[in-house]
Amino acid sequence: MIKKFILVAVDMNTPLGSSWYVNSSTTGNWENFLIQELVPYIDANFKTLPNRDSRGIAGIFIGGYGAIRFGIRHPDVFGSVYAMHPVGSGTGVRVSAAIPKWDILVNAKPMDDVKKDGGTQIFATMFQAHLPDPDKPPLFIDLLARQEGDQLIIDAKLMERFRNNLYLETMISQYADNLKSLCTPIKPSRTS
Repeated sequence: MIKKFILVAVDMNTPLGSSWYVNSSTTGNWENFLIQELVPYIDANFKTLPNRDSRGIAGIFIGGYGAIRFGIRHPDVFGSVYAMHPVGSGTGVRVSAAIPKWDILVNAKPMDDVKKDGGTQIFATMFQAHLPDPDKPPLFIDLLARQEGDQLIIDAKLMERFRNNLYLETMISQYADNLKSLCTPIKPSRTS
């Protein structure tokens, strides 16, 4: 039987799409918002059990990514995580270079120019979250690659920074103990 619970859903989108649930000098402090503002607000204004063991986080696709990210970075806040089909779980090098249309990113005048291509728009949001540069309008990002003729030139340092900040694979070892704290084995009860 499921007991009463409070479900909180929040829109964490930016003008281009997902915030990727991180603090970014380009799009805002989304992680701080959830951890330092939203959770305390809910606990202060609703009848909650204000502890990690009574609080979980869930999501699907990008939301699943966010759930895992928040769970492993803040095990003091969330005791359980459910992520269905989370993105950001591979190595990402090939995908990060192949999907965005670099000519659109390089030549964007207003930010909305990246909306011409869905894949490019999604990667623009990733770059705004994980490679922000407030001094580079209109997208305010560092581009981890550039097109020179038929060849794509990847900036190895920016790619490493991107991978270390975005991909869950690179976060696992850093937050392994936190991740283990979320996994409480369920022991079957014995009845005679």
